[in-house]
Amino acid sequence: DRAWVADSSVVGRWRDPSDTNAKAIVVVTREDTISTAPSYLVTWPTDSDPPMHDRLILTRIGDGWFADFYPLKSEMRWNTVPVHAFFKTDRAQQRLVLRWMDPGWLLKYAAAHPKQISTIKLGDWVIFTDSTVKVRRFLLATLNVKGAYDDSTVYVRVP
Repeated sequence: DRAWVADSSVVGRWRDPSDTNAKAIVVVTREDTISTAPSYLVTWPTDSDPPMHDRLILTRIGDGWFADFYPLKSEMRWNTVPVHAFFKTDRAQQRLVLRWMDPGWLLKYAAAHPKQISTIKLGDWVIFTDSTVKVRRFLLATLNVKGAYDDSTVYVRVP
């Protein structure tokens, strides 16, 4: 099921209001470098130059929306393995909300349901090792499960 989504509301400059660094602005631009899906370039501020970049693809799974981030170049952000990072997301014109799947919950769930999803633990990270189809089914099945997703990070649009 290819449910990629183009959503112009994610394009713009975003800031986490809880971040005390007023210059910590995340910039999202339309990229469309992938022939099979609408894509965006996300530029993340860092404490040192240069900033880091992810490719972003939005996907719909059931009634849920997910932001699929993939790091570009060797500036790997998610440990040292080039993997996708999925965030459950809510979008609005002035807010972008990202919810990370709770790694402790995921490890317990995967151990209790080994036929539903396979994972490995790599440092502080939990990595899905199943096919895209199985990961999508898993995300759909856990979309509204209490405790599956941690507290959200809310970004607000800045001029």
